[in-house]
Amino acid sequence: RLPADPVLVDALRAGRDPAEFASVAARLMTQVPDGVEQPVSAGDRARTQIARMLRDPDVAARLLKRGSRVLVVPRNEALTSLDAFRFLRGAVTGDGRPWDDVRGAGTRTAAVTEENLLGERTTVGADKSAYPDGYSSTLHEFAHTIHLHGLDPVDRQRITNTFRTTTRAGEAGNWPDGPLHGYDADGRRSAPNYSSRNELEFFAQLTNVYLMANGGDDPYTGLPRNNAGPEWVRTRQPALYPLLRRLYGEGPPPRTRHPRSVEPARPRGARPADVNPVEATDAENEALARARALWDVAEGAPGDGSDSHVAVRALWDGATGAHAPQPHAPAPLPSPFPPPAPERRSAAAP
Repeated sequence: RLPADPVLVDALRAGRDPAEFASVAARLMTQVPDGVEQPVSAGDRARTQIARMLRDPDVAARLLKRGSRVLVVPRNEALTSLDAFRFLRGAVTGDGRPWDDVRGAGTRTAAVTEENLLGERTTVGADKSAYPDGYSSTLHEFAHTIHLHGLDPVDRQRITNTFRTTTRAGEAGNWPDGPLHGYDADGRRSAPNYSSRNELEFFAQLTNVYLMANGGDDPYTGLPRNNAGPEWVRTRQPALYPLLRRLYGEGPPPRTRHPRSVEPARPRGARPADVNPVEATDAENEALARARALWDVAEGAPGDGSDSHVAVRALWDGATGAHAPQPHAPAPLPSPFPPPAPERRSAAAP
């Protein structure tokens, strides 16, 4: 109840600049429940990513007063195991997915997952263990919360109008998730891309494009999603560029270039190291697993039977296994060194 107190929210907002108020609001909103395996790291990453989306003090204050929260879902527990989403247990989403397997939600309370914050993998759900490297479901879900509970009617209508305009353009529309359809070798057309489903998904995916957190391919078309940052939004969806700039700030800055470079400036922003770094985390986890396996092998412990332990065991045995002598002709004995010559003494003075 305390973060929703209007008097407290107004006092916090009045005494801080927008960036500091965004950080405070992110701390008040974000909750890390029991069951999260890396609560400190996940909480810090969640607060950092949420704060970057609260640059508009009006939106941040509105969300706080309306009771919006961000809940970190443990990476190996279903979203519906948490009290805030228990009512969805056994239900399905609008596109037929069971909520027990869904990894994220953007209602008044946004559900963001531990694995997406840290680049880890989950055992929940049968389809996949992680979103693509560099794709943030965290920013996507919180964009839904901003859209539904943080924006005023004028801003929401602006999103509606832009979505309708893009929909009328069809294949020629500038969709956040790339081409509207994909085509196979026989010319059969795929289902429309995810960002075209409705205006909520359109705005959430456009948010990811702006923040450069839209890595990977669209699940329906199989084609790469757009992920070019604020400049793409400014040139392809100019009607929403002022809104996203107000909500999220200037966005990722352009990279520094060599003065003679003819390459166009590209935004730097959120790279896989900062947003869902699946590949880097996999490499780090494998290195740690092999280090543990090496210790077990060196100590004579049985190990856990994992692939890392088997690989280290094989390497160890190959390096220190029993020597099996091979038949060969005996090498000739070396000739003895000649005896030293007697020292000659000279009669001359030294």
